[in-house]
Amino acid sequence: NVLRELQSANDLGIELVQIDDGWQTAADEPEPVAKERSWRPSTTRWPDGWNPLRKMADELGVELGLWLPWYVDLEKIDWNIQAGGFRRIKLDFMNLHSRHDIEAIETKVEQLVKRQTHPLGVNWDATENAGRMGYFFGRDHGNIYLANRENGPAPLKRLNHIRYTPRLMLRDAWHLAHYINLNQIQLSVQNIDRVITDLSNCDHYTHDYCFAITLMAVPLFFQDTQFYSPQARDSLRPEIQLYKQHRDAMFTGSVFPIGEEPCDAAWTGFQSHDAGANCGYLTVFRELHNPEAAQTLCLRFLPACRLRLTDLHSNHVCDLITGVHGEVDFAISNAPGWGFYKYQMLE
Repeated sequence: NVLRELQSANDLGIELVQIDDGWQTAADEPEPVAKERSWRPSTTRWPDGWNPLRKMADELGVELGLWLPWYVDLEKIDWNIQAGGFRRIKLDFMNLHSRHDIEAIETKVEQLVKRQTHPLGVNWDATENAGRMGYFFGRDHGNIYLANRENGPAPLKRLNHIRYTPRLMLRDAWHLAHYINLNQIQLSVQNIDRVITDLSNCDHYTHDYCFAITLMAVPLFFQDTQFYSPQARDSLRPEIQLYKQHRDAMFTGSVFPIGEEPCDAAWTGFQSHDAGANCGYLTVFRELHNPEAAQTLCLRFLPACRLRLTDLHSNHVCDLITGVHGEVDFAISNAPGWGFYKYQMLE
């Protein structure tokens, strides 16, 4: 299954496949206390260890990541990194109740990074209420996994509260952007064809819209992408490629929310602004139940100036004068719909 996922990711243009919880043991294997495990790949699920995975990943040019609990011994983590060639690790279950716990995990990660001959990113899982790394300390090591947003397969009713809903994913990111630059936040993309719609209206959205929600952050396909339909894959490939063309430039800016709070009926979005170059990017969303095909949005840091705006989908370029509060007019014919723009302040 993971080998198929590598092929699927390569086809879509996704650059890294991360293996989640479950690689370390199988249902019919003895399961010692977690801290006492060997933390090596299951001999049932991975009879040849990480070798076949690493071989295919190298052939396809796809990088690898691995999930681990934060308390696993440094030597055990390092063994897997060396054996599997992992470029990212995601650390989970961090219930940090003391300064000692915080300093211990920081020290372990720093030692782990220094051991590697290649760059190693350490992503923090921040999905629980207990004290966790990532939001305001430890961010120099990697990204923050923000929230579980799953498809809710029956009969796992306990997952109802994290059913993937585009409005909620967009709303969470919009609120967080008031306080933290989104360019280190992993936002989930789900396969909306597979999400149970009893608690979600995702069947009224499109695959490219759901991907667009994540563009100003770090897009994370929290799923098996091999189950995307051919039609979904055709809609995602060009958007992923377009994103990758502009990703580095977007990451030089700081991301802020624009428009109204997402509520399934708003005009809303994000602005990535590079103050040094007086330029940036916009993702603009007309939500599902919004009746207005055009709207004026106020952009930050751009009051009463000459602005060159490029629609990155059509490559249409227009020069305009912003209002005294940075007002710019946008038009999106379909709801739900979205736009992706680049702007440059003109002298």
